[in-house]
Amino acid sequence: GKMKTSRETEARVQENLLLKTLEELKGKSITIKAKANEKGHLFSGIHAEKLSEALRKETHLSVPAEFIHLKTPIKEIGSHTVEVALGDKGDKKASFTVEVVGE
Repeated sequence: GKMKTSRETEARVQENLLLKTLEELKGKSITIKAKANEKGHLFSGIHAEKLSEALRKETHLSVPAEFIHLKTPIKEIGSHTVEVALGDKGDKKASFTVEVVGE
């Protein structure tokens, strides 16, 4: 039916937007302030949702958290490379840098 087509189109439009975003994301760096102890370990891990939010604030790029691939939450101060993957097989990739600084 008609509904299905518009939903597919919407998904495709969404994916094209995300692909454009991926291109712009490459090599970007964002900074996140977090509370840490003197050894540089964060009191609470930084999750994909937080990264998604920070990206929107700092780069005005909207990257849904589900596409941000963090194997484990970021738990320490320093520079971290985070991958974003799209596509059915997650084969369209970009990565950005997260600088975590202690508050």
